[in-house]
Amino acid sequence: MHSVSMHVAEIMGGDPEVSGGYETLPSIADKVAWLAVDAVGGAPRAPRLETDVSWRESAECLGVDPDLFFPERGESAAPAKEVCCRCNVQDDCLKYALGNGIVSGVWGGKSERQRRKIRREQATERDAGSSGTD
Repeated sequence: MHSVSMHVAEIMGGDPEVSGGYETLPSIADKVAWLAVDAVGGAPRAPRLETDVSWRESAECLGVDPDLFFPERGESAAPAKEVCCRCNVQDDCLKYALGNGIVSGVWGGKSERQRRKIRREQATERDAGSSGTD
């Protein structure tokens, strides 16, 4: 089984040996939203908490295999993005990932690389705004 699945199953109390562990985990999308995976070692870590995460209950990815959203190096993120493009809380998901510094996986229809670009653009805008006229 993929390491992300094992981490989700182990941390959230599911049985990773039963049907991949997914049916035994209540609301996988909800659990994955609280799990950030270290890009290097795959070790789970708790993200900073956001006060309103009610959007997760309406996520299109609810019940979808979480491995889809954490493609291995060289694998396509397109299948995950297809799920995201049908989701009515895509913007909230992206804001959550950006606001909590989540670096791994597909969140809000954006890959790790796409979110890095957004964060760089936001930092540039903040820097430009702070160096404006005083």
